[in-house]
Amino acid sequence: MNAAEQQTLQQSTDPKALVHAAQVLASSDDPADHQSLGAALVDGEFLSRLDDDAAYDGQINRLRVGRVLRTLATPAARRSWCG
Repeated sequence: MNAAEQQTLQQSTDPKALVHAAQVLASSDDPADHQSLGAALVDGEFLSRLDDDAAYDGQINRLRVGRVLRTLATPAARRSWCG
């Protein structure tokens, strides 16, 4: 379990730290990490700390949440999440 990264998702207001923590959890083999990340990705408050409203008015490919989703789409992460 990556407790530090889970705590970062819950408390940090630093978008760079949030992206890094989310990517670590996305690549993890631990189901507890997956649960924490999954909960964060459906939490509007977390998503607004990751990308503010103005970011959604810009180029969608620059959204930080996209980086997290791209990490989830990697073969290693998919194997970890899907078994």
